[in-house]
Amino acid sequence: MHGSIEDAALAVAKFWSKAMTTKKARDTKASGTRVQVPRKDLAELAAVSHDTAEREQAGRKELEKRCRHLGKVVEESAATIRILRGQLKPERNERKWAERDIRAALKYAENIIATVPRPFLILSAGLRVISANRSFYRDFKVTPEETAGQFIYDLGNRQWDIPELRDLLEHILPEHTTVEGFEITHDFPDLGRRVMVLNARRVYRSHDEPPLILLVMEDATQRKKAQEELEENTTRRLDIAVEASQIGIWELDLISDTSIRNLRHDQIFGYEKVLAEWGANTFFEHIIPEDRPSVKAAFDGAMKTGKLFFECRIIWPDKSIHWITASGKAFGDSTEPVAQRLHPSGLMMTPPGS
Repeated sequence: MHGSIEDAALAVAKFWSKAMTTKKARDTKASGTRVQVPRKDLAELAAVSHDTAEREQAGRKELEKRCRHLGKVVEESAATIRILRGQLKPERNERKWAERDIRAALKYAENIIATVPRPFLILSAGLRVISANRSFYRDFKVTPEETAGQFIYDLGNRQWDIPELRDLLEHILPEHTTVEGFEITHDFPDLGRRVMVLNARRVYRSHDEPPLILLVMEDATQRKKAQEELEENTTRRLDIAVEASQIGIWELDLISDTSIRNLRHDQIFGYEKVLAEWGANTFFEHIIPEDRPSVKAAFDGAMKTGKLFFECRIIWPDKSIHWITASGKAFGDSTEPVAQRLHPSGLMMTPPGS
């Protein structure tokens, strides 16, 4: 490439020099037959021609020099380009391999997700569905065609436009990488009332790409219903047992001096109906003065041991005196020592007779 540029430059210089010589010869010939030139002028003309030839030769050398420099620059540029191409090719290959690995990993993940028994969604950072598994299509009665690429709130005639879900995806999850056990209750048009437990996670594929959102759903409707029925049955059975045993239940908060109790408790103290208010002060007012110190000591001991037991005499509204036996447990608030905050819980009172 270097030689071809120099040859071209020399050819241009020679052509220009020859053209100038031919023009001078033609001009001289056109006027030479009729004009007599003095010797002095001929000498000056020869000197001028010599100077012109030297300048032309110097110009040709300068042009040749510049052509050689240009050829060198071109060669260096070509070498630099070849080096850059050699560097870019591995980088392109590495990027291509990385993209291939990512596609393979996503395909592998999708195959795993397809076998997950719970509904599963992969969302883009813009909350559009990238993929869903068979469990989601089956449980929510939708098809892949009407799901993929859709805004999650638009799925199934906007049945997923749920305020609690918006709060999870738009406010809670952006501040946390993972959210587990997020419960929502919603009436779905085709499914009825459902209790859904959601687990969400943000997954980053690379530093320069937005994260994906993995959303796993559990239909906890039946489990929640069974739990509520169990709690209801347990409470009902406990009420039956307490009523059959004629036991009074008293849960007392010594800090606020308030209580939760059943009807039988107030009946033990001689009342036909539950009083509007009952606390520790009211309780001690019903104990005869001689027994109050021992009951106070039992309360103080419960604050240390957590166990409560005492027997004492109480005064009914009709001034009759009755013995009671009380037993139960005491516990403090989880954030404070028992000695500072005490709840005698499950305090049971039964009259031994008369």
